Amino acid sequence: MDTLQEELRSYEDEKPFLADPFLDWAEGEGVPIIEDFGIHLPDVAVKKWDRFGCNGGFAHLKGRGD
Repeated sequence: MDTLQEELRSYEDEKPFLADPFLDWAEGEGVPIIEDFGIHLPDVAVKKWDRFGCNGGFAHLKGRGD
């Protein structure tokens, strides 16, 4: 997760630059986040997701343009 923050969060003139509210929310959910160019979904790590009462995780593809 530190790499996401380093890559996507920076400041210009003390204002957030490239801030992404969805990624902030996803990171706060406490489930694993994997980001790569290609992801084999059965291999993605999951963890108990209290919000939904099940196991879950996020799979983000690099180059998605957001």
